[in-house]
Amino acid sequence: MNSTEQVTGWAARNLEPLTEEEARVLEFEGTWAQRGLRKNAGIAALGMSVSHYYLVLNHAIAKPIAELENPELIRRLKRMREVRETERHGRR
Repeated sequence: MNSTEQVTGWAARNLEPLTEEEARVLEFEGTWAQRGLRKNAGIAALGMSVSHYYLVLNHAIAKPIAELENPELIRRLKRMREVRETERHGRR
């Protein structure tokens, strides 16, 4: 049983699914380093600009379903985002 099957009732009915584009971006984000790709080249191979890629990525990791489907990846991405924000803006 995967984690999305564990969600029942109201929560399961109200989870906004990932779009096909979001799913592709998350899959790429989880595997680009193991493939030995340069990230920008891989993003271009997806047919996206770098800015569009990161917009889609940030939208995808904000969806609760993404964390249910791939908790390790989403938590790692959220931690990395928090670190960058702290570096950019300092502690608040």
